[in-house]
Amino acid sequence: MMNKLILGNVCDVLKTLPSNTIDLVYYDASYLAFNIKNNYNVVINELKEQITEIKRVMKNTGIMYVYLKSTDTEIDYSHYIKTNIDKIFGVNNFRNELVINYPKKENMRNYSKKIRQKYIEKESKNYLMLYDRIYLYSKSEDYYVGNKSLRGNVFNIDKKLWRDKAFFKCLKEIIKLSINNQSFVLFPYMINKEIIDIANELEVKWLGINSLEKIEDVIEEGVYDSTENKLAEKFWNFDKGYYLIKRHTYFEDYVKNMNPFEFESWIIKIFGGKPNIKRQHDKGIDGVDYENRPIQVKKQKRIGRNVVDNFLSAVRRYNKELFETNVKNILPVGYIIAFGFGTGAKNEVERLRKNDNIHIKLVDVEEIVKIDSFDVETEIKMIESKNKKTGLEFTVHINNIKTKIDKYYFDLDYKGGNKIVPDYSSDNGIIRIELEPWMYNMGIAIKCKQNVFVIDRFTIVINGEKDV
Repeated sequence: MMNKLILGNVCDVLKTLPSNTIDLVYYDASYLAFNIKNNYNVVINELKEQITEIKRVMKNTGIMYVYLKSTDTEIDYSHYIKTNIDKIFGVNNFRNELVINYPKKENMRNYSKKIRQKYIEKESKNYLMLYDRIYLYSKSEDYYVGNKSLRGNVFNIDKKLWRDKAFFKCLKEIIKLSINNQSFVLFPYMINKEIIDIANELEVKWLGINSLEKIEDVIEEGVYDSTENKLAEKFWNFDKGYYLIKRHTYFEDYVKNMNPFEFESWIIKIFGGKPNIKRQHDKGIDGVDYENRPIQVKKQKRIGRNVVDNFLSAVRRYNKELFETNVKNILPVGYIIAFGFGTGAKNEVERLRKNDNIHIKLVDVEEIVKIDSFDVETEIKMIESKNKKTGLEFTVHINNIKTKIDKYYFDLDYKGGNKIVPDYSSDNGIIRIELEPWMYNMGIAIKCKQNVFVIDRFTIVINGEKDV
Protein backbone atom coordinates (compact mmCIF):
# COMPACT_ATOMS: atom_id res chain seq x y z
CA MET A 1 0.00 0.00 0.00
CA MET A 2 1.38 3.43 -0.92
CA ASN A 3 1.38 6.36 1.50
CA LYS A 4 -1.90 8.26 1.41
CA LEU A 5 -3.53 11.33 2.86
CA ILE A 6 -7.29 10.78 2.61
CA LEU A 7 -9.58 13.79 2.89
CA GLY A 8 -12.85 12.96 4.59
CA ASN A 9 -14.70 12.12 7.77
CA VAL A 10 -12.33 10.30 10.12
CA CYS A 11 -14.72 7.53 11.11
CA ASP A 12 -16.00 6.95 7.56
CA VAL A 13 -12.43 6.43 6.36
CA LEU A 14 -11.50 4.21 9.31
CA LYS A 15 -14.42 1.89 8.54
CA THR A 16 -12.93 1.12 5.11
CA LEU A 17 -9.60 -0.07 6.54
CA PRO A 18 -8.90 -3.79 7.10
CA SER A 19 -8.62 -5.14 10.64
CA ASN A 20 -5.32 -5.91 12.39
CA THR A 21 -3.06 -3.94 10.01
CA ILE A 22 -1.74 -0.89 11.93
CA ASP A 23 1.40 -0.94 14.10
CA LEU A 24 1.23 2.57 15.56
CA VAL A 25 -1.48 5.24 15.80
CA TYR A 26 -0.88 8.90 16.58
CA TYR A 27 -4.26 10.29 17.64
CA ASP A 28 -4.51 14.05 18.23
CA ALA A 29 -7.46 14.37 20.61
CA SER A 30 -6.90 18.06 21.38
CA TYR A 31 -9.59 19.27 19.00
CA LEU A 32 -12.18 16.99 20.60
CA ALA A 33 -11.13 17.92 24.14
CA PHE A 34 -11.42 21.62 23.35
CA ASN A 35 -15.03 21.20 22.13
CA ILE A 36 -16.31 19.03 24.98
CA LYS A 37 -17.62 21.91 27.08
CA ASN A 38 -20.30 22.98 24.59
CA ASN A 39 -20.96 19.68 22.79
CA TYR A 40 -20.31 16.93 25.33
CA ASN A 41 -22.61 14.21 23.96
CA VAL A 42 -21.72 14.85 20.31
CA VAL A 43 -17.96 14.90 20.97
CA ILE A 44 -17.92 11.82 23.21
CA ASN A 45 -20.03 9.81 20.75
CA GLU A 46 -17.64 10.82 17.96
CA LEU A 47 -14.66 9.85 20.11
CA LYS A 48 -16.10 6.43 21.01
CA GLU A 49 -16.91 5.64 17.38
CA GLN A 50 -13.40 6.60 16.23
CA ILE A 51 -11.54 4.81 19.04
CA THR A 52 -13.57 1.62 18.48
CA GLU A 53 -12.55 1.61 14.82
CA ILE A 54 -8.92 2.43 15.67
CA LYS A 55 -8.73 -0.51 18.05
CA ARG A 56 -10.14 -2.79 15.33
CA VAL A 57 -7.54 -1.79 12.72
CA MET A 58 -4.59 -2.08 15.13
CA LYS A 59 -2.49 -5.24 15.25
CA ASN A 60 -2.38 -7.12 18.55
CA THR A 61 1.17 -5.81 18.94
CA GLY A 62 0.06 -2.27 18.06
CA ILE A 63 0.19 0.86 20.21
CA MET A 64 -1.61 4.21 20.20
CA TYR A 65 -0.30 7.59 21.31
CA VAL A 66 -3.08 10.03 22.29
CA TYR A 67 -2.02 13.68 22.29
CA LEU A 68 -3.74 16.26 24.48
CA LYS A 69 -2.58 19.85 24.21
CA SER A 70 -2.86 22.24 27.16
CA THR A 71 -6.02 24.14 26.33
CA ASP A 72 -6.73 27.83 25.94
CA THR A 73 -9.25 27.66 28.78
CA GLU A 74 -9.04 27.72 32.55
CA ILE A 75 -10.66 24.30 32.82
CA ASP A 76 -9.09 21.21 31.29
CA TYR A 77 -11.68 18.72 29.98
CA SER A 78 -9.20 16.14 28.68
CA HIS A 79 -9.92 13.67 31.51
CA TYR A 80 -13.22 12.89 29.73
CA ILE A 81 -11.17 11.77 26.73
CA LYS A 82 -9.01 9.40 28.76
CA THR A 83 -11.94 7.96 30.74
CA ASN A 84 -13.79 7.00 27.56
CA ILE A 85 -10.70 5.57 25.85
CA ASP A 86 -10.08 3.46 28.99
CA LYS A 87 -13.55 1.96 28.59
CA ILE A 88 -12.78 0.82 25.02
CA PHE A 89 -9.15 -0.27 25.34
CA GLY A 90 -9.42 -1.41 28.96
CA VAL A 91 -7.68 0.26 31.90
CA ASN A 92 -5.02 -2.47 31.91
CA ASN A 93 -3.96 -1.45 28.40
CA PHE A 94 -3.16 2.10 29.46
CA ARG A 95 0.64 1.94 29.60
CA ASN A 96 2.04 5.35 30.39
CA GLU A 97 1.66 9.11 30.33
CA LEU A 98 4.35 11.10 28.55
CA VAL A 99 4.78 14.73 29.57
CA ILE A 100 6.08 17.51 27.32
CA ASN A 101 7.16 20.18 29.75
CA TYR A 102 7.39 23.76 28.48
CA PRO A 103 9.02 26.79 30.10
CA LYS A 104 6.32 28.94 31.74
CA LYS A 105 6.89 31.96 29.50
CA GLU A 106 6.72 29.86 26.33
CA ASN A 107 3.58 28.00 27.34
CA MET A 108 1.76 31.22 28.28
CA ARG A 109 1.68 32.05 24.57
CA ASN A 110 -0.79 29.18 24.15
CA TYR A 111 -3.39 31.07 26.19
CA SER A 112 -5.62 33.93 25.13
CA LYS A 113 -4.70 37.49 26.13
CA LYS A 114 -7.66 37.61 28.53
CA ILE A 115 -6.59 34.50 30.42
CA ARG A 116 -2.90 35.52 30.46
CA GLN A 117 -3.89 38.83 32.07
CA LYS A 118 -5.84 37.03 34.79
CA TYR A 119 -2.76 35.01 35.72
CA ILE A 120 -0.51 38.07 35.64
CA GLU A 121 -2.88 39.98 37.93
CA LYS A 122 -3.31 36.88 40.12
CA GLU A 123 -7.08 36.93 39.67
CA SER A 124 -7.35 33.39 38.35
CA LYS A 125 -8.74 30.72 40.67
CA ASN A 126 -6.99 27.87 38.84
CA TYR A 127 -3.52 26.53 38.09
CA LEU A 128 -1.66 27.23 34.87
CA MET A 129 -1.17 24.20 32.59
CA LEU A 130 2.55 24.11 31.73
CA TYR A 131 2.71 20.84 29.84
CA ASP A 132 1.11 18.71 27.13
CA ARG A 133 0.33 15.04 27.64
CA ILE A 134 0.62 12.00 25.42
CA TYR A 135 -1.11 8.84 26.67
CA LEU A 136 0.25 5.47 25.57
CA TYR A 137 -2.19 2.59 25.00
CA SER A 138 -1.67 -0.92 23.67
CA LYS A 139 -4.18 -3.34 22.19
CA SER A 140 -2.85 -6.30 24.20
CA GLU A 141 -0.06 -7.40 26.55
CA ASP A 142 2.03 -8.42 23.54
CA TYR A 143 2.83 -4.93 22.29
CA TYR A 144 5.92 -3.46 20.63
CA VAL A 145 7.16 -0.13 21.93
CA GLY A 146 10.94 -0.29 21.35
CA ASN A 147 13.68 0.13 23.94
CA LYS A 148 12.75 2.85 26.43
CA SER A 149 15.01 1.69 29.27
CA LEU A 150 17.24 4.76 28.88
CA ARG A 151 14.43 7.28 28.34
CA GLY A 152 12.18 8.82 30.96
CA ASN A 153 8.59 9.88 30.34
CA VAL A 154 9.25 13.63 30.72
CA PHE A 155 10.41 15.66 27.71
CA ASN A 156 11.81 19.03 28.81
CA ILE A 157 11.70 21.64 26.09
CA ASP A 158 14.69 23.72 25.05
CA LYS A 159 13.93 27.36 25.92
CA LYS A 160 15.45 28.48 22.62
CA LEU A 161 12.85 26.62 20.53
CA TRP A 162 9.42 27.99 19.61
CA ARG A 163 6.66 26.00 21.28
CA ASP A 164 5.18 24.25 18.22
CA LYS A 165 8.59 23.52 16.72
CA ALA A 166 9.70 22.00 20.01
CA PHE A 167 6.59 19.83 20.19
CA PHE A 168 7.04 18.35 16.73
CA LYS A 169 10.70 17.64 17.49
CA CYS A 170 9.58 15.66 20.57
CA LEU A 171 6.83 13.89 18.65
CA LYS A 172 9.26 12.74 15.99
CA GLU A 173 11.55 11.33 18.68
CA ILE A 174 8.67 9.52 20.39
CA ILE A 175 7.37 7.91 17.20
CA LYS A 176 10.89 7.03 16.02
CA LEU A 177 11.54 5.15 19.27
CA SER A 178 8.39 3.06 18.69
CA ILE A 179 8.73 1.84 15.08
CA ASN A 180 10.93 -0.19 12.77
CA ASN A 181 11.28 -0.06 8.98
CA GLN A 182 8.33 -2.46 8.56
CA SER A 183 5.88 -0.43 10.62
CA PHE A 184 2.57 0.87 9.27
CA VAL A 185 1.60 4.16 10.97
CA LEU A 186 -1.87 5.73 11.08
CA PHE A 187 -2.51 9.46 11.64
CA PRO A 188 -6.31 9.90 12.10
CA TYR A 189 -5.93 13.70 12.36
CA MET A 190 -3.15 14.66 9.95
CA ILE A 191 -4.04 18.34 10.16
CA ASN A 192 -0.79 20.18 9.53
CA LYS A 193 2.33 20.18 7.44
CA GLU A 194 4.65 19.12 10.29
CA ILE A 195 2.86 15.78 10.67
CA ILE A 196 3.28 15.11 6.94
CA ASP A 197 6.95 16.05 7.27
CA ILE A 198 7.42 13.60 10.15
CA ALA A 199 5.66 10.81 8.25
CA ASN A 200 7.89 11.32 5.22
CA GLU A 201 11.12 11.64 7.18
CA LEU A 202 10.54 8.40 9.13
CA GLU A 203 10.43 6.44 5.84
CA VAL A 204 7.70 4.05 6.95
CA LYS A 205 4.35 3.15 5.41
CA TRP A 206 1.73 5.64 6.58
CA LEU A 207 -1.90 6.61 6.14
CA GLY A 208 -3.22 10.02 7.14
CA ILE A 209 -6.79 11.23 7.43
CA ASN A 210 -7.60 14.91 7.20
CA SER A 211 -11.10 15.92 8.24
CA LEU A 212 -12.15 18.59 5.75
CA GLU A 213 -12.71 21.31 8.32
CA LYS A 214 -8.96 21.24 8.97
CA ILE A 215 -7.61 21.27 5.43
CA GLU A 216 -7.19 25.06 5.72
CA ASP A 217 -4.52 24.49 8.38
CA VAL A 218 -2.45 22.52 5.91
CA ILE A 219 -3.03 25.06 3.14
CA GLU A 220 -2.00 28.00 5.34
CA GLU A 221 1.23 26.28 6.36
CA GLY A 222 2.47 26.10 2.81
CA VAL A 223 1.71 22.58 1.67
CA TYR A 224 -0.96 23.67 -0.77
CA ASP A 225 -1.70 26.97 -2.46
CA SER A 226 -5.40 26.82 -3.32
CA THR A 227 -5.22 29.85 -5.62
CA GLU A 228 -2.44 28.38 -7.77
CA ASN A 229 -3.51 24.76 -7.26
CA LYS A 230 0.14 23.93 -6.62
CA LEU A 231 2.52 23.29 -3.77
CA ALA A 232 4.58 26.10 -2.32
CA GLU A 233 8.27 25.81 -3.18
CA LYS A 234 9.29 25.37 0.47
CA PHE A 235 7.51 22.01 0.60
CA TRP A 236 10.26 19.98 -1.06
CA ASN A 237 12.30 18.95 1.99
CA PHE A 238 12.79 15.30 1.06
CA ASP A 239 14.99 13.67 -1.54
CA LYS A 240 12.79 10.68 -2.36
CA GLY A 241 9.36 9.10 -2.10
CA TYR A 242 5.83 10.13 -2.99
CA TYR A 243 2.33 9.99 -1.56
CA LEU A 244 -1.27 10.32 -2.64
CA ILE A 245 -3.89 12.87 -1.56
CA LYS A 246 -7.39 11.61 -2.27
CA ARG A 247 -10.92 12.34 -1.15
CA HIS A 248 -12.79 9.51 0.51
CA THR A 249 -15.28 8.00 -1.96
CA TYR A 250 -19.01 7.59 -1.36
CA PHE A 251 -21.27 5.86 -3.87
CA GLU A 252 -24.43 7.39 -5.32
CA ASP A 253 -26.79 4.80 -3.80
CA TYR A 254 -25.42 5.49 -0.31
CA VAL A 255 -26.20 9.20 -0.63
CA LYS A 256 -29.56 8.81 -2.44
CA ASN A 257 -30.92 6.50 0.27
CA MET A 258 -30.46 9.12 3.00
CA ASN A 259 -33.51 11.09 4.05
CA PRO A 260 -33.07 14.90 3.91
CA PHE A 261 -32.32 15.28 7.63
CA GLU A 262 -29.74 12.47 7.58
CA PHE A 263 -28.12 14.04 4.55
CA GLU A 264 -28.00 17.49 6.17
CA SER A 265 -26.32 16.16 9.31
CA TRP A 266 -23.88 13.95 7.35
CA ILE A 267 -22.68 16.60 4.88
CA ILE A 268 -22.37 19.35 7.51
CA LYS A 269 -20.18 17.14 9.71
CA ILE A 270 -17.92 16.31 6.78
CA PHE A 271 -17.80 19.99 5.82
CA GLY A 272 -16.54 20.65 9.33
CA GLY A 273 -19.65 22.14 10.89
CA LYS A 274 -22.07 21.34 13.65
CA PRO A 275 -25.54 20.25 12.45
CA ASN A 276 -28.75 21.19 14.24
CA ILE A 277 -29.98 18.46 16.55
CA LYS A 278 -33.64 19.52 16.31
CA ARG A 279 -35.46 18.68 13.08
CA GLN A 280 -38.03 21.46 13.28
CA HIS A 281 -38.00 25.24 13.69
CA ASP A 282 -34.47 25.63 12.34
CA LYS A 283 -35.46 28.99 10.77
CA GLY A 284 -33.58 28.22 7.56
CA ILE A 285 -30.32 27.31 9.32
CA ASP A 286 -29.32 23.62 9.22
CA GLY A 287 -26.05 24.03 11.10
CA VAL A 288 -23.01 26.25 11.66
CA ASP A 289 -19.32 26.10 10.82
CA TYR A 290 -16.45 26.28 13.32
CA GLU A 291 -16.79 30.10 13.40
CA ASN A 292 -20.54 29.82 14.10
CA ARG A 293 -21.42 30.97 10.54
CA PRO A 294 -24.76 29.55 9.31
CA ILE A 295 -24.99 26.62 6.88
CA GLN A 296 -28.03 25.65 4.80
CA VAL A 297 -28.21 22.34 2.94
CA LYS A 298 -30.37 21.45 -0.06
CA LYS A 299 -30.48 17.89 -1.40
CA GLN A 300 -31.30 19.25 -4.84
CA LYS A 301 -29.73 20.34 -8.13
CA ARG A 302 -29.84 23.78 -9.79
CA ILE A 303 -30.73 25.82 -6.72
CA GLY A 304 -32.40 29.11 -7.71
CA ARG A 305 -32.18 32.72 -6.58
CA ASN A 306 -35.07 32.39 -4.13
CA VAL A 307 -32.96 30.08 -1.95
CA VAL A 308 -30.22 32.72 -1.75
CA ASP A 309 -32.75 35.45 -0.86
CA ASN A 310 -34.34 33.35 1.89
CA PHE A 311 -30.96 32.29 3.26
CA LEU A 312 -29.73 35.88 3.47
CA SER A 313 -32.79 36.80 5.54
CA ALA A 314 -32.19 33.81 7.80
CA VAL A 315 -28.52 34.72 8.29
CA ARG A 316 -29.41 38.27 9.30
CA ARG A 317 -31.95 37.00 11.84
CA TYR A 318 -29.63 34.33 13.22
CA ASN A 319 -26.96 36.64 14.62
CA LYS A 320 -27.03 40.29 13.52
CA GLU A 321 -23.76 41.18 15.26
CA LEU A 322 -21.89 38.25 13.70
CA PHE A 323 -23.36 39.07 10.29
CA GLU A 324 -22.20 42.69 10.44
CA THR A 325 -18.73 41.66 11.66
CA ASN A 326 -18.28 39.23 8.78
CA VAL A 327 -19.44 41.82 6.24
CA LYS A 328 -17.02 44.38 7.68
CA ASN A 329 -14.10 41.92 7.60
CA ILE A 330 -14.98 40.62 4.10
CA LEU A 331 -15.65 37.12 5.43
CA PRO A 332 -18.36 34.64 4.41
CA VAL A 333 -21.64 35.30 6.19
CA GLY A 334 -22.78 31.74 5.53
CA TYR A 335 -22.75 28.72 3.23
CA ILE A 336 -25.33 27.02 1.00
CA ILE A 337 -24.50 23.40 0.19
CA ALA A 338 -26.29 21.70 -2.72
CA PHE A 339 -25.77 19.41 -5.73
CA GLY A 340 -25.62 22.37 -8.11
CA PHE A 341 -26.64 25.99 -8.53
CA GLY A 342 -28.56 27.74 -11.28
CA THR A 343 -27.53 30.94 -13.02
CA GLY A 344 -29.97 32.99 -10.91
CA ALA A 345 -28.38 31.89 -7.64
CA LYS A 346 -24.84 32.49 -8.91
CA ASN A 347 -25.69 35.93 -10.28
CA GLU A 348 -27.37 36.99 -7.04
CA VAL A 349 -24.39 35.89 -4.95
CA GLU A 350 -22.08 37.85 -7.24
CA ARG A 351 -24.34 40.93 -7.06
CA LEU A 352 -24.37 40.80 -3.24
CA ARG A 353 -20.58 40.56 -3.23
CA LYS A 354 -20.02 43.52 -5.54
CA ASN A 355 -22.78 45.88 -4.37
CA ASP A 356 -23.18 45.10 -0.66
CA ASN A 357 -19.88 43.40 0.29
CA ILE A 358 -21.92 40.37 1.44
CA HIS A 359 -20.15 37.07 0.79
CA ILE A 360 -22.33 33.95 0.61
CA LYS A 361 -20.42 30.81 -0.37
CA LEU A 362 -22.15 28.38 -2.74
CA VAL A 363 -20.62 24.95 -2.12
CA ASP A 364 -21.23 22.01 -4.43
CA VAL A 365 -21.51 18.68 -2.62
CA GLU A 366 -18.84 17.31 -4.97
CA GLU A 367 -16.39 19.85 -3.52
CA ILE A 368 -16.83 18.26 -0.10
CA VAL A 369 -17.16 14.56 -0.87
CA LYS A 370 -16.34 12.35 -3.82
CA ILE A 371 -19.55 10.64 -5.02
CA ASP A 372 -19.04 8.00 -7.68
CA SER A 373 -21.11 5.67 -9.83
CA PHE A 374 -18.04 3.56 -10.66
CA ASP A 375 -16.19 1.23 -8.31
CA VAL A 376 -12.67 2.30 -9.29
CA GLU A 377 -9.28 1.69 -7.77
CA THR A 378 -6.13 3.15 -9.35
CA GLU A 379 -3.11 1.08 -8.38
CA ILE A 380 0.21 2.95 -8.32
CA LYS A 381 3.65 1.32 -8.26
CA MET A 382 7.13 2.79 -8.34
CA ILE A 383 9.22 1.63 -11.31
CA GLU A 384 12.83 2.14 -12.32
CA SER A 385 13.75 5.56 -13.69
CA LYS A 386 16.88 6.43 -15.66
CA ASN A 387 17.17 9.98 -14.30
CA LYS A 388 16.30 11.99 -11.19
CA LYS A 389 12.58 11.76 -11.91
CA THR A 390 10.25 9.31 -10.15
CA GLY A 391 9.01 6.47 -12.34
CA LEU A 392 5.43 5.37 -11.69
CA GLU A 393 3.07 2.80 -13.16
CA PHE A 394 -0.67 3.53 -12.99
CA THR A 395 -3.15 0.67 -13.40
CA VAL A 396 -6.90 1.45 -13.43
CA HIS A 397 -9.26 -1.26 -12.11
CA ILE A 398 -13.03 -0.87 -12.71
CA ASN A 399 -15.19 -3.50 -11.04
CA ASN A 400 -18.78 -2.74 -12.04
CA ILE A 401 -18.84 -1.65 -15.68
CA LYS A 402 -20.31 -3.80 -18.47
CA THR A 403 -19.83 -1.39 -21.38
CA LYS A 404 -16.72 -1.80 -23.54
CA ILE A 405 -14.08 0.84 -22.76
CA ASP A 406 -12.51 2.28 -25.90
CA LYS A 407 -9.87 4.48 -24.24
CA TYR A 408 -8.43 5.59 -20.91
CA TYR A 409 -7.31 9.23 -20.54
CA PHE A 410 -4.91 10.63 -17.90
CA ASP A 411 -4.81 14.38 -17.15
CA LEU A 412 -1.98 15.59 -14.86
CA ASP A 413 -3.55 19.03 -14.37
CA TYR A 414 -7.19 18.13 -13.86
CA LYS A 415 -9.35 21.20 -13.13
CA GLY A 416 -12.55 19.44 -12.08
CA GLY A 417 -15.88 18.62 -13.70
CA ASN A 418 -16.12 16.25 -16.66
CA LYS A 419 -13.55 18.03 -18.79
CA ILE A 420 -10.31 16.11 -19.37
CA VAL A 421 -7.25 17.44 -21.21
CA PRO A 422 -5.25 14.21 -21.66
CA ASP A 423 -1.51 14.15 -21.12
CA TYR A 424 -1.49 10.39 -21.70
CA SER A 425 -3.88 7.78 -23.06
CA SER A 426 -4.05 4.00 -22.93
CA ASP A 427 -6.09 1.16 -24.41
CA ASN A 428 -5.81 -1.07 -21.34
CA GLY A 429 -5.80 1.38 -18.40
CA ILE A 430 -2.05 1.10 -17.76
CA ILE A 431 0.54 3.86 -18.23
CA ARG A 432 4.18 4.17 -17.18
CA ILE A 433 5.48 7.72 -16.75
CA GLU A 434 8.29 9.67 -15.11
CA LEU A 435 7.45 12.70 -12.97
CA GLU A 436 9.49 15.56 -11.53
CA PRO A 437 9.00 16.67 -7.89
CA TRP A 438 5.66 18.48 -7.82
CA MET A 439 2.03 18.05 -6.83
CA TYR A 440 -0.05 16.68 -9.70
CA ASN A 441 -3.86 16.87 -9.72
CA MET A 442 -4.66 13.79 -11.76
CA GLY A 443 -7.96 13.07 -13.44
CA ILE A 444 -8.66 9.73 -15.10
CA ALA A 445 -11.46 9.32 -17.66
CA ILE A 446 -12.79 6.57 -19.90
CA LYS A 447 -14.31 6.78 -23.36
CA CYS A 448 -17.31 4.54 -24.07
CA LYS A 449 -19.30 4.87 -27.31
CA GLN A 450 -18.07 8.43 -27.93
CA ASN A 451 -18.96 9.50 -24.37
CA VAL A 452 -16.22 10.48 -21.89
CA PHE A 453 -16.67 9.96 -18.13
CA VAL A 454 -14.30 11.04 -15.35
CA ILE A 455 -13.96 7.99 -13.10
CA ASP A 456 -11.18 8.88 -10.68
CA ARG A 457 -9.32 11.92 -9.42
CA PHE A 458 -6.60 12.37 -6.85
CA THR A 459 -3.46 14.35 -6.10
CA ILE A 460 -0.03 12.77 -6.12
CA VAL A 461 2.87 14.50 -4.40
CA ILE A 462 6.39 13.67 -5.60
CA ASN A 463 9.02 14.56 -3.02
CA GLY A 464 12.42 15.83 -4.08
CA GLU A 465 14.24 18.95 -5.12
CA LYS A 466 12.60 20.83 -7.96
CA ASP A 467 14.59 22.65 -10.60
CA VAL A 468 13.33 26.25 -10.82
